[in-house]
Amino acid sequence: MPTEPMPELEAPLQRWLDQVLGAWTLEHGDGPWRVRTAEGPLWVKTLPRGRAWSQVERVHREVLPHLSGVPSRVAAHAELRTIVLTEVPGRPLSGDDAPECWEELGRRLRALHAVPCDDDDPVRLDDALRQRARAAARQQPWADGALRALVDAVPRGRRRVWCHRDLRPPNIRVGAEVGLIDFEHSRPDDPLVDLVRLEAGGWTPAQRSAFLQGWGHTPEPAALRAQLALYGLLTLSWAEAHDDPTFSALGRSALERAGLALPVVDGTLSPLVE
Repeated sequence: MPTEPMPELEAPLQRWLDQVLGAWTLEHGDGPWRVRTAEGPLWVKTLPRGRAWSQVERVHREVLPHLSGVPSRVAAHAELRTIVLTEVPGRPLSGDDAPECWEELGRRLRALHAVPCDDDDPVRLDDALRQRARAAARQQPWADGALRALVDAVPRGRRRVWCHRDLRPPNIRVGAEVGLIDFEHSRPDDPLVDLVRLEAGGWTPAQRSAFLQGWGHTPEPAALRAQLALYGLLTLSWAEAHDDPTFSALGRSALERAGLALPVVDGTLSPLVE
């Protein structure tokens, strides 16, 4: 039986949900939406037009079935750009969580990075890193020379693996086990892109050590500094464009960990490379 019209949802989306879910109720959300069915809670996500639908489908078809503690695909509609997913229970990861949680997070990431990955990108990872550096320098010209030096120090021959690419506390769920959600940005990339947000966020030495124990690798120092610098510059640019102090602080933290700093001189930001 069709549900009553809901102002939160467009009519075509609601009709499709009636078809694939049967009886259901909208619990909360303004996109994504949490819905309740006889089988339990699900999440309905409609992707923005700027995001590649084919990439999202590929992730849920080729990657997530290899993993545990991640959402499962229930249904998808390409024209509506909407996917229905199972819920990963838990709360967001907290800086107060014990090192054991961080170690389990490291194991989750190790499993993701180990999923078979056909790197069909025509641009080699070494060249892609330099392209990103040029793009970041166009937004923050003061960092051009330092950024090129950081990128040139990265050992050649690094390879792409499946990455989450939005690994931050809200997308890390802590319950009976540690899980991961929101794979809409996921694609093959340098594995260190999954560490920069955690590094910039200020985990404790014990948490970092536990995470690396679970991950099973030691980050290559030059490659990590380069990725931190790229993340910091692009995050800072976004924060300036959107007047977002939280992201500004995050970008500065990443830059400082990469060896770059922006001190205040005479009341204005004066770029300085340390």
